[in-house]
Amino acid sequence: MMMRHVTGAVSIAAMCLVAPQAFGSDVLQTIDYGPTMMAPTMYASVFAGFTAPTTISGQYFGSSTIELDAGWGFAGGVAVGTNITSNLRGEFELSFTHRNIDDEDFIPQWECAPGDCTATGSLSTIYMLGNVWWDLDMGGGFSPYVGGGVGAAWVMPSVTIYDDPDYMWDVAGLAPAAQLGLGVRYDFSDNMKVDLGYRAKAVLGANFSDSTDPCGYPGGSGACAADDIMYVEHVLQAGLTFEF
Repeated sequence: MMMRHVTGAVSIAAMCLVAPQAFGSDVLQTIDYGPTMMAPTMYASVFAGFTAPTTISGQYFGSSTIELDAGWGFAGGVAVGTNITSNLRGEFELSFTHRNIDDEDFIPQWECAPGDCTATGSLSTIYMLGNVWWDLDMGGGFSPYVGGGVGAAWVMPSVTIYDDPDYMWDVAGLAPAAQLGLGVRYDFSDNMKVDLGYRAKAVLGANFSDSTDPCGYPGGSGACAADDIMYVEHVLQAGLTFEF
């Protein structure tokens, strides 16, 4: 009787040792631990391009609409960002544009005589934007993208009106800004991409004023302020992105 009990106990112990080996691997193979988490990829970009002609609009004397014709210009900048997901990027951009202004009649509704309502000079803008871009991997190293951003612009006019140096908009100021963009990136190497893109950069609600003798102040006889200045800059650019 004692031998029978001992033999039974040994059999049970053997089953306990063999069962995990026989079934354990199958059980573990069915466990799904989810996608593997990867460290985010940081990157830095540098880019340059040119800006197409555009119109700068605003209010003069509080009721008259100005329309400044701005010509071709150039653009450049840098950006630093990271991949949020496999196809979504977030970045901070610091960029600038510069263009000339040469308008024979910046207040069309006044019906000025030829040469009486001229505006000449230049306009520079520094953009500080937070952007989000969505990438689409097409294979072969090509990735089209689309996105945009919001932030602020430091607007720096240097515009003489009425062909008179005593009438000049030259006070820099901060204004809200936004942009939309699209483009395509190509994997030039493992950690470098070539980027060709288009950007529509908008400045919303800037102000132009005279720093030396603005009208409206006691004794002031210079240029009056132009308010609610808005313009959209159309930029074609090329750049390089370095991942690290």
